[in-house]
Amino acid sequence: MNTEVRIITPPAQFVKSETAFSTTVTEKVIPKELLFKAETLAPVIADVKNNACELWLLVDEGIYLTAEKPSFVRGKRNIFYAEGFDPYQSDDAETFFNAIDEVVAGGDIWECVTLSPDMHDSVESGIADLVMQVTESGFVYAVKARDAEVNHAE
Repeated sequence: MNTEVRIITPPAQFVKSETAFSTTVTEKVIPKELLFKAETLAPVIADVKNNACELWLLVDEGIYLTAEKPSFVRGKRNIFYAEGFDPYQSDDAETFFNAIDEVVAGGDIWECVTLSPDMHDSVESGIADLVMQVTESGFVYAVKARDAEVNHAE
């Protein structure tokens, strides 16, 4: 697994790490960006830190992140779906699964995600969201600073 950490200068202020695909991506896949919002991803990041385990990306009935050793909420594994890829929020299964195929062609994926401690802290504290870009060579993860009004909500 190749892991690369990069710092992009303002205005983006991203830190990126790259994970290679375990499946082949077809030529029809163009770069796509998925958003994992901090306020709902933070419990998964906390599981990773508290349980000293890996963060997993899974693509099957949705696109989501979970901890290798998760906590359970109401008997269900603590997971977090990328924005727009939660099967429980879709009314049309065919359109939903076609959208997943457009983003990550090649079937089911189960990948270990390596984020820097700073990336974990930024998401867990709510100052940044996690962004995942899908490219022909793999996934690129970044933490993106949230707008000031989002940081101070609630």
